[in-house]
Amino acid sequence: MTGLSLSLSGRRAAVSGSSRGVGFAIAKALADAGADVAINYLANDKRAQTALDALKEINPSSISVKADVSTPEGAERLVSEAEEAFGGVDILINNAHGRIIRNMFQRSGWEEHQTHIDSILRPAFYLSRRVIDGMKSGNWGRIVNIGNNMLIQPVKGYSALTSAMGGLLGFTRNLAAEAGPWGITVNMVSPGFVLTEEAPNTNESVRQAICDSTPLGRLAMPEDAAGVVLFFCSEAGRFVTGANLSVDGGRIMG
Repeated sequence: MTGLSLSLSGRRAAVSGSSRGVGFAIAKALADAGADVAINYLANDKRAQTALDALKEINPSSISVKADVSTPEGAERLVSEAEEAFGGVDILINNAHGRIIRNMFQRSGWEEHQTHIDSILRPAFYLSRRVIDGMKSGNWGRIVNIGNNMLIQPVKGYSALTSAMGGLLGFTRNLAAEAGPWGITVNMVSPGFVLTEEAPNTNESVRQAICDSTPLGRLAMPEDAAGVVLFFCSEAGRFVTGANLSVDGGRIMG
């Protein structure tokens, strides 16, 4: 059934925060499926070039854009350069999140909550606002926001992060309701603990405890989240919008 294909041939994607980890795995999955992909990074030129070189081996049209997408100017730069390179953007992955601050609520201040709102919601807002008109004109679009499963099962010390992720879910669902009539789906993917470059900084006992409480018995790999994003972006996921899907091996069910 060709209507249920995972192919993204002819599609144009922008992936924020994508020079490493989950973001890069998503960019690679989209490129593997045939999409032209613009990756985005904030500061590390060397790492971004390494990521771009790997992506170009899959699709030579791939580009990288250095931009702070939590600002209107940075969001404009990412989308404009992708449009110039590909002729448009019809897939947007909002993965830029900024630095996570851990602090118990009684020791935290509003500024920590504001920091997370600014680093999570602002990029999603600015980038989605920038691409939505073009998607509407083409009567086709995919927006996928990357969250975290702590939204469903909170962890002590992460109230600022979880509050911002709750806002991202509300944003996802409201935009899905508005954009659906224009052929645009908007969904959220919420991984659990993912084995990325930052994983070694996590205590081994914590990692083992997560594995022990996960029905599939292991930690998530970046590719696990990327596969779900690919589904949402493809025609196979064409009738799903406003959803939030946990990618955590069944650790949280609901």
